[in-house]
Amino acid sequence: MITKIWKDRITKQEYIYNIEEALKLEDFIYDINGNEINYEGNIRLRPAKCVIPYTKEHLKEIIKCSRNIKYFATNYIKLITLDKGLTKPNLYPFQLYELEQFVKNRFVILKCSRQTFKTSTTGIFLLHQLLFRKDITIAILANKEETAKEILRRIKIMYENLPKWLQQGIISWAQTKIECENGSRIIASSTSSSAVRGYTVNILYVDECVKGDTYVTVKNKKTGKIEIITMEELYARCKRNSRNRYEVLTENGFKDFKGIKKIKKEKYIKITFNDNSILECSFNHKIKIKPNIFKYAFELEVGDITTTNLKIIKIEKFYCEDYFYDLIDVEDGNEYITNNVTSHNCAFIPQNVWNEFYQSVYPTISSGNTSKIIISSTPKGLNQFYKFWTDALKKKNAFYPIEVFYYDIPERDEKWVEQMKKNVDDLTWRQEYECDFLGSQDTLIKIDVLLRLTYEDELQKHKLYEYLSDYKQFLHIYKDKEKNAIYSIGVDTSKMTKHSSNDSFSIQVVRIDKVPFEQVLHFYADKDFYYLDSPFIIDTIQKYYGECYIFIENNETGQEIANILAYDFGNEFVYFEKNNLPGFRTTKKTKRIGCQNLKLLIEKDKLIIKDFITLSQLSTFVKKGMSYEADDGFKDDAVMSLIASIFFMQTKDFQRFNIFENKKQLIQQISQNKIENKEFNQQIIKREESFINDFEMMSKEEILYELIYEKGYVIGKNI
Repeated sequence: MITKIWKDRITKQEYIYNIEEALKLEDFIYDINGNEINYEGNIRLRPAKCVIPYTKEHLKEIIKCSRNIKYFATNYIKLITLDKGLTKPNLYPFQLYELEQFVKNRFVILKCSRQTFKTSTTGIFLLHQLLFRKDITIAILANKEETAKEILRRIKIMYENLPKWLQQGIISWAQTKIECENGSRIIASSTSSSAVRGYTVNILYVDECVKGDTYVTVKNKKTGKIEIITMEELYARCKRNSRNRYEVLTENGFKDFKGIKKIKKEKYIKITFNDNSILECSFNHKIKIKPNIFKYAFELEVGDITTTNLKIIKIEKFYCEDYFYDLIDVEDGNEYITNNVTSHNCAFIPQNVWNEFYQSVYPTISSGNTSKIIISSTPKGLNQFYKFWTDALKKKNAFYPIEVFYYDIPERDEKWVEQMKKNVDDLTWRQEYECDFLGSQDTLIKIDVLLRLTYEDELQKHKLYEYLSDYKQFLHIYKDKEKNAIYSIGVDTSKMTKHSSNDSFSIQVVRIDKVPFEQVLHFYADKDFYYLDSPFIIDTIQKYYGECYIFIENNETGQEIANILAYDFGNEFVYFEKNNLPGFRTTKKTKRIGCQNLKLLIEKDKLIIKDFITLSQLSTFVKKGMSYEADDGFKDDAVMSLIASIFFMQTKDFQRFNIFENKKQLIQQISQNKIENKEFNQQIIKREESFINDFEMMSKEEILYELIYEKGYVIGKNI
């Protein structure tokens, strides 16, 4: 573990400096001409062209700070903390180690437990670079511009509390930008494709995983378990279950509510309280300030005190579209507590646009020779951060990995852990404090199975890259064709155009003539693709791999593609249903069985997944009602095309698939009650006693499949 490596090497004593000299140095109120030092009335800032009467000691100290970031951080940085307000913090060893690595390495990736000060530590580094390097541009990118602006706000607080002789003269001091007279600047933006277009960025900080800060406390009606979760998570849980399983905390205890709704708003208000907590809400969100008295958020004033004894110290208004959440019909007054404030309306949650940033912005910045990139996150599923982190550990990229856990903070002892575990569920604890790459709850594939799956490198050279050169960017090839091998192609279609699409187009190729099955190719387009190009692509892939059966769901778009393949291209490997229509029809039952088969194959190690996109979508493919689909804000095209590729496991017409002749005979014999086998009967009894993820009970055919492929049973010998 990386944490233990530097823990064994670094002690607190290495970072103790004599701060007396720094404290004795005089700061300046007036410039060399006797004018008060201020920038547009802010006396904590030094303006451009302001000449200060430095002494030799001042100049020595500036040089010392510029050459040693740890000395600068321990002597001159002030932060706002929850317990002490504005104070000079005692930085932990891991923070000083992070600062050291930021200086030494071009690319650094941080995997951190929650509340391990990753944003503040990175902010110190960015401030140091702003002060002591000329003509550089630093970009702070987050999932939303407002989040990036909040990070910049923290840097501004550090800047304002530096002595003026250590500051650069300010040219611009805006919400999204700091510009200094040494030619350097910091900009804050969202991780959108146009975020840093037009800038030559020297240092990029991506705070990738910041989530909504609006929490509610809920209690499970059945188990009595109490949890603190975000409104987004509560919405996802309620959506996946038709019956509400929770009560929400109010000033009068836990109360029932009928549901939760998701609403898009065009503006919101950010309220900061005296304990530094923040509530972001809609303009018509109601805050309780006196017993039985609520104020709309737009009516609140600085100085107002809530019924939970929090004082409002700052109110900001923003005008941009985003989603809010609201509980419906809360028992006894329609009120509940969010972020320790009694609320009566909607709570804010930001959206994640990392993938678009990764595809469009990241390559431009990383291509420089001296640019630096810092990425920090708390794990959240098998997303792009997971891929960066995993590749860094395997030394497949240039990122230097740093891992920080909750126990790296000495105060977080066993008592603290015990208290925290009472407030969060096991998944949240493992993900946000133990840094496990867990995704959504209630996934089709068990979490521990997902964690052991790994993606593989794509082949760099392959003939299909030449045959499909216009579509090379969508191809992910992992294995070439093999002699006498048999393959299956699964297709999940959408009516994509090159200009607009809310969906993706996915083609999976799986080798199926031996167990374990093996994913060999994935074609995945989520933009800049025309769906009517797909018949040519599918036909080309099929002809290359040879005996390769094609399974296309024949919905409206799928039927069009299947018809073109079968009739215009004359492809004989397209699967036909009994009604002589090319493709297959998905029903609730066939989807449940398809999901069940996929679960069985992956969890029993009978299907090897090699593709990162597929693994990522599996981590957010969750139960909703009696079926499975992508969690809110995610996609499942790769998963559905994978399910299509194993559709042959559902069909009873195996005459065209010689490798399944034995299975066909088995099913026929089962239907005629010709098979008697002790272990088979025991399996039937076992399966009838339980359900798999609330699906229908496994059929005899599915149990036989498990016996054949897991235990190697064959007709006439074991059965």
